[in-house]
Amino acid sequence: MIQNSTIKETQLKHWVSFCFERGKMSKYQLERKFQSKLKDHIWERIPDCKIIKNDPTGLQGVPDLLVLYHGRFAALECKRNAAAAHRPNQDYYIKQFAVDGYATFVYPENEAQVVDDLVSYFGVDNDKVQ
Repeated sequence: MIQNSTIKETQLKHWVSFCFERGKMSKYQLERKFQSKLKDHIWERIPDCKIIKNDPTGLQGVPDLLVLYHGRFAALECKRNAAAAHRPNQDYYIKQFAVDGYATFVYPENEAQVVDDLVSYFGVDNDKVQ
């Protein structure tokens, strides 16, 4: 019988190896770094917006970020690059959120276009933003 502490130790080893693959940034770290830069880019263009980071351990497939601005919302699923695999339910939730708001996958290759789309969707006049 495996003891609880052994299971936790094994899980920790897997997590550490996942986060630090051979001295390089892992896929998870690359996505987190991109997500942080994306939030800064959005706040630069839409300063009054609220950005909520969804709990990744919650409902599987719900987009990573929820952007709120004057009664409207955008759901953004961050990927490390355009070729990154979609996890189960992500396509479903992007389609569902797009019915009532703006929702898309965002990655470094389309980041500028997505931020421009958010500015347009939210009706932000960047000439008036200080």
